[in-house]
Amino acid sequence: MRNIITSKPVKCLIWVLLFQFVTPYLACGVAYAEEYMPKTVLFFPLDNNGAKSVPQVVAELSNAVRNGMNSDPRYRVVKLQPDVKAVLEGPYSADSTAISRAAAVGKLMAIDMVAVGSVDKYQVGQDGQVNITASIMMIDAATGKNLRTIAVSGKGIRPVGIQVPESAVVADAIKDTSRRIVLEITGN
Repeated sequence: MRNIITSKPVKCLIWVLLFQFVTPYLACGVAYAEEYMPKTVLFFPLDNNGAKSVPQVVAELSNAVRNGMNSDPRYRVVKLQPDVKAVLEGPYSADSTAISRAAAVGKLMAIDMVAVGSVDKYQVGQDGQVNITASIMMIDAATGKNLRTIAVSGKGIRPVGIQVPESAVVADAIKDTSRRIVLEITGN
């Protein structure tokens, strides 16, 4: 038996068979791991396009979306640092130049994706209902290509016959809008 394994043709055959089965197995593992590695997202603060009178709503919605994406293990959200924010004054999603600057910052920071967006509409109805419409663009930082654009609307409804402060209705609208955005981005 020892003579069979020590012969050169048999050793070559064993090595060929071994690598024929091991290499695809290892390659599958790398592809599988790459698919499930968290994507790093640089999240720019949302621009204030339609909520000019209430900038607090925009800030709260930005935080809610960032926190919602962070809760998904497939995404790791990086906040824009104040020194970079000072260099890149907003609006971040106003035109293609601002979007390409945001993608360039993401590329320099070795980020996978950049998220820029805006609150496009903020409306308080006569019945106390609050509507918020927001849009977000997910951009590949390496290429600057728009991966997808998400536009959602959320609302907060004041119950009939119950005295609820407007701030609670606004908080419900922010929560509903952020939940819808995160659902569109993550699928969860």
